[in-house]
Amino acid sequence: MPAKARITVLRVLVFMAAAAAAIAIAALAAVASAPDLASLVFGKPDFYTNTLNQVTAAAMAAPRAVAIDTSVSPNHVWVADTGKNRVLGWNDASTYANGTAADIVIGQPNMISSTPNQDGAPSASTLWAPAGVGVDGAGNLYVADSGNNRVLVFSAPLSGFSSGPVAGGPAAAVFGQGGNFATNTGCASGQVGSGSLCDPSGVAIDAAGNVFIADAGDNRVTVYYAPFSGEGKNITQPASTAANLIVGQTDATGSQCVQGSNATDATLCLAPIAGSPSGAGVTVDNLGNLFVADAGNNRALEYTGPYGVKGKNSTTANLVFTGAGVNEPQGIAIDSAGNLYVGWSVGNEITVYEGAVSLRNTSVNITIGPGTSGPNAASLSNPGGLGIDEFGDLYAADTGDNRVLEYNESNPPTNAVANRVLGQSDFADAGINSIGAGGLDEPRGVAASISGAQTAVYLADTANNRVLGWVSPSTPAAGPADIVIGQTDFVSSAVNAGGAESASTLDSPEGLATDSSGNLFVADTNNNRVLEFSNPAAACSSYPCANPAPAALVFGTCGGFTTNGCSPNTVSASTLLAPSAVTFDPAGDLFIADSGDNRVLEFAPSFGAQPQAIRVFGQSGNFTNQQCDAGGISATSLCEPEGVAADSAGNLFVADTGNNRTLEFIAPFSSAPQAGVVFGQAGSFSSGTANPGGASASTMYAPSSVVVDPAGDLFVADSSNNRVLEFKRPYGGAPAASIVFGQPSFSAKDPNDGVASGDVNGLGPDSLFLPAAVAVDLAGNLYAADTSNNRVLMYLDPAPSPTLTASATPSATPSATSTATESSTPTATATATPTPTPAATPTATPTPVAEKLAIVPGRLNFGKVKLGATRTRIVKIVNRKHKNALAVIIGGPATLAAPFRIVNQCLGTLAPGVRCEIIVTFTPTAPGRIESALQVEDNAIGGSRSIELIGVGK
Repeated sequence: MPAKARITVLRVLVFMAAAAAAIAIAALAAVASAPDLASLVFGKPDFYTNTLNQVTAAAMAAPRAVAIDTSVSPNHVWVADTGKNRVLGWNDASTYANGTAADIVIGQPNMISSTPNQDGAPSASTLWAPAGVGVDGAGNLYVADSGNNRVLVFSAPLSGFSSGPVAGGPAAAVFGQGGNFATNTGCASGQVGSGSLCDPSGVAIDAAGNVFIADAGDNRVTVYYAPFSGEGKNITQPASTAANLIVGQTDATGSQCVQGSNATDATLCLAPIAGSPSGAGVTVDNLGNLFVADAGNNRALEYTGPYGVKGKNSTTANLVFTGAGVNEPQGIAIDSAGNLYVGWSVGNEITVYEGAVSLRNTSVNITIGPGTSGPNAASLSNPGGLGIDEFGDLYAADTGDNRVLEYNESNPPTNAVANRVLGQSDFADAGINSIGAGGLDEPRGVAASISGAQTAVYLADTANNRVLGWVSPSTPAAGPADIVIGQTDFVSSAVNAGGAESASTLDSPEGLATDSSGNLFVADTNNNRVLEFSNPAAACSSYPCANPAPAALVFGTCGGFTTNGCSPNTVSASTLLAPSAVTFDPAGDLFIADSGDNRVLEFAPSFGAQPQAIRVFGQSGNFTNQQCDAGGISATSLCEPEGVAADSAGNLFVADTGNNRTLEFIAPFSSAPQAGVVFGQAGSFSSGTANPGGASASTMYAPSSVVVDPAGDLFVADSSNNRVLEFKRPYGGAPAASIVFGQPSFSAKDPNDGVASGDVNGLGPDSLFLPAAVAVDLAGNLYAADTSNNRVLMYLDPAPSPTLTASATPSATPSATSTATESSTPTATATATPTPTPAATPTATPTPVAEKLAIVPGRLNFGKVKLGATRTRIVKIVNRKHKNALAVIIGGPATLAAPFRIVNQCLGTLAPGVRCEIIVTFTPTAPGRIESALQVEDNAIGGSRSIELIGVGK
């Protein structure tokens, strides 16, 4: 990676539509009123949703708790779907089959929404990262709403239920906020009291109606004596929500985490890492005894009850339970026979103690999990909350696998293999949300094919390791796909379909192109190859259609479909390393952006069984070189090129991502091609600065894709500026764009900064977030793979009516370009910029290895967020798999100061082909712009990377 710092590395697509037939999409009626508003969306139900894959009533994202309502028969099942900021309910636990959809949702207005607090302030109807659920004897639902520092109580939500799915009503009572549903204060030093809560992670209710809350952030359990006594199913807000008893602290103002040799039977540490999510953590048995998962001390504790006004009210533990070689318990449950279940998140297993209290048994009798090579019916990954139904069967929130497992148990328990699963269609799947035929996760490629009167649009669904195809889509929301390539069905997403490389598998596909016969070419990036599939749309006899035919030809592996390279450690005219884009010129020559080798290769038809390039761009004509900017940045050099496109004259355009520019090579080409035009660097071939002088119509920041429309206009996916630029011919010596998509002006660059009517916090048909790919069809319609919004947008022929025009006329002599602005764009309010929050201090790492990680994105922009509300962003880290790949060690843990918070770390050894995520939230408490930095320390060459964090409180 060049020293001039390119933070974001994105993959691209290219598109070459070739046929004389009219494309069916051209008939799509215009939904948008301006050319920079998208008219069609793929992968989402509307323009205002951007979750990865599909949020449905049958899918989950990191569920952390489960509760069974045994007050009715058949029992109800409640699940805290933490990652989707909601609670799901099933009316009949006795009848559900694997993957059954929920009947009711709490915290969201419908089954497809998932934002924290519904993208606004907290209320009686919203949730943010619910971490625990409990049910009392009347069927009332208690939710530990951890992100809002409160517990909500809903009056018997399934009472009188007839059919679903339905959205539940508002909560009737709240603990932790002084009876106020509109606040979420907490976790404030010096403000801990009997009425406060900080990151509550679990809730339990005993037979007498006493309420127990695992107040994880304050390292205590708060106990409330029968606050709803006599109210049944029609509860009301108590006059006081102050706790009657505190367990784990000496008084109501204490919140210390007591660990190690200082820990006693009267102390707790429920949140061993500040800001880290904790599990469900608390339960009671039918004798009124209290059980607590003391995560920071790697133990579970039993306090002898019963509790209440005349109870024993013990605050000193009577029994201590531990597990062999495991730690950090989260889930805890006890059945009617007194068998205790403890879920250990770090050990990925559940241990069972038979007759725990009656026999005073603290020795493990059976173990469930961790299982082998999961997910499967015997495996667990970071188990969270546990629940028991009326038959003694166990329910486990398998958080890491995004599912809830049910085990049919006996007395004593003996079953360690799950019998049913919720949140996934089968035991082999573990994807976030529902993958399905209509969902996308990081789409990075798009292409269109025309065969006769039939049109097919293909999308590279990169993180799901597949390509989806839509045949003649024509409505604003394209709906489910008709074709899947790379997987055996529409619900699977494993790398290489869970096996080795073959002619029918994919690993992180990115760039796509079609030829004049409708054949599809796929840049199978992590398999270091490009595959040709013979006209997939024609190969399907009916739809939906999975893997219609294996690939007929392979580039980059010397003809082999079962390998990901040729001879080890070789660079030649036949090899590829992380190819990211493909395109055709009018003569039928194929061009491949060989990103990992810092070059573009040209292949002449016919390709043959072992294709060999005839020309190389970016390496001075040498097929054995692979250096980034060999000899320095120039008109002949390239650094991680991510996109390629050709116009009708055969001129080649390359998105030179690492140099923050796009190059045009004028045909015919020499043996060592030299670019004739440079975009993004004010006409200079020797500079590669990101946004020199600031974002404008003449600058770029990590452009990742290019395409030329039938009129000869150039479109560039200017990824890290969160926009697409259109350049009209003639380009001139210092080209300036004439139209911008995804931003209200040429100087704007924040993600999802839309201003169109109806936008939801800037997300709509006029916004983009790290677009990785662009394409056009024969009618001139533009497609943009809006990667971080997990969707693909189509703009109806944007060329005729530009909405934003740069005032400066491009010329051979570079000149300042005025920034165009729309009159409707709000004027930013001047605010003081606080001193950037110090980044985490990196830990020492081992000796560097010759490898590098892809970190996407390189900047997290949270945009404008209401005070007290929270927005979440994700950093994805990938150790790319290729022929010489090595394991990389990531150091840490990292920390951030408020209002930024890390809720998921990415630590340890990252094997080749493996990815992980860092999840960061932004919760402003004061107006103004706030900046920080997240440090990622690893032992790859280049070492520490700093990820910029920006947010604005409003």
